[in-house]
Amino acid sequence: MRPISLIVAATPSRGIGKNGSLPWHLPPDLAYFKRLTTTTSTTTSTSSSSSSTGSTKGVEVGQNAVVMGRNTWMSLPQRVRPLPGRLNVVVSSTLQAGNSSLPAGVEVVSSLDAALDLIESAYTTKVDQVFVIGGAALYASALDSSRVGTIYLTRIGREFECDTHMPEIDTKRFRLVSLSRTHAYQDIPFDHLVYEAVKDGDGDRTNGYSCNGDADADAGAATNGVVGEGASSRGPKPASNGGEGMGHEEYQYLRLINDIIRHGIPQSDRTGVGTLAKFGCQMRFSLREAFPLLTTKRVFWKGVVEELLWFVRGDTNGNRLADKGVKIWQANGSRGFLDSRGLNSHEEHDLGPIYGFQWRHFGADYKDMHTDYTGEGVDQLAEVVRQIKADPTDRRIILTAWNPAALSRMALPPCHMMAQFLVDTSTSPHELTCIMFQRSADMGLGVPFNIASYALLTRMMAQVCGIAAGELVHVLGNAHVYSSHIGPLQEQLARVPRPFPILKVNPAVKESRLYISCPHALTD
Repeated sequence: MRPISLIVAATPSRGIGKNGSLPWHLPPDLAYFKRLTTTTSTTTSTSSSSSSTGSTKGVEVGQNAVVMGRNTWMSLPQRVRPLPGRLNVVVSSTLQAGNSSLPAGVEVVSSLDAALDLIESAYTTKVDQVFVIGGAALYASALDSSRVGTIYLTRIGREFECDTHMPEIDTKRFRLVSLSRTHAYQDIPFDHLVYEAVKDGDGDRTNGYSCNGDADADAGAATNGVVGEGASSRGPKPASNGGEGMGHEEYQYLRLINDIIRHGIPQSDRTGVGTLAKFGCQMRFSLREAFPLLTTKRVFWKGVVEELLWFVRGDTNGNRLADKGVKIWQANGSRGFLDSRGLNSHEEHDLGPIYGFQWRHFGADYKDMHTDYTGEGVDQLAEVVRQIKADPTDRRIILTAWNPAALSRMALPPCHMMAQFLVDTSTSPHELTCIMFQRSADMGLGVPFNIASYALLTRMMAQVCGIAAGELVHVLGNAHVYSSHIGPLQEQLARVPRPFPILKVNPAVKESRLYISCPHALTD
């Protein structure tokens, strides 16, 4: 008997409906649903052959079947009831076959088993794939059987009030084989997952990364069976049906950690802990729809925002951050640490001419954290804004925190030391992309924070300049994992990324100086 597929959209709490309808409006997901449920093995092979012959005339194409409960049937808009181009089978204990209220060609049966028996007996040569499309009771019945081969899950990245929920997917029976990048529509983030039934001989599969063993290829593949290929051996692969393999951008970060733990070079470091390191790495994150705040670990979002605004102000007083509950610079501003750096003359928590000072007053003579430096040095941030507006394709739009003459006076030399900006003027609206170079990259603690910080900076700069945000390209010099972080990171690698959130920035803010007190909202 042929395997069947489930297709469902659900919230983080597995909500799928409210009062017999979808609580959200997502036209892109409806298009994805239509594409999946109408594409057959025949149409896929026909498309391939027609691309070489230049013609599709005279080719007979089979149909897929969609099996649904009565409530799901009634929830369909009348203009698409029955769903066109598919055999519609309704499972109901109250409706009867031949019911005059049902359109011709719609089959009615009393159970899922009866639906599958009908398809196998009366439509075996006419139907290619079988999709169960809801509701909750039918999903549960399907999952209780051994017939499900593939699950297509759209994860809605935020909660909606629901009164109907789907059963939990048993990840011992189904393994994740495809996870798309995060999409967004009108402030709703979502992505597409594909699960495939675990077959005999698959062994102990997980739905995340693992650092055990070397059997799997590194490039584009997760160990323990999470691969970047299409999901189903029957019919079209997810990549040709709207799936993207392991396209979620967080997998770049997870793959790099996995690679460093398995193949990194052992190195000593100033902390004495020891690291595994890889030199010269890159990650790319789209800023067009969602915001790359990593989801497999908690990122201190308030700290990201407050520290960045602190940099933008040109501030070097660690007490001002601490007063806002952000104490990430406290240890490096302590009396003992400053003295260990030879900064005995610095007041405690005077961090010296670090990031923000270089951004706003590059080259100025640093005295202390209390001095007003207005008009002193080069205001790089203002110059970047001017260049983006006046000469967007200039290859010298650069913001640097690395000032060799001032390094000895800094509590810490800058890790994320330089950013270059480029405007793509071929798009409408124009798009701002940032390349950030980080000389020293702590993969466990620092890098998730740094990704969010420079993504936020790019969004802010784009808005100030009246253009859209394009990408963040993160270049890492020495990317390393501390030996004490390996255990927690291995736990993190086993997690499946969630949809990235959506960032809302106050649209009234049009000048970089106003970001000193700008509120931000992160929707997830």
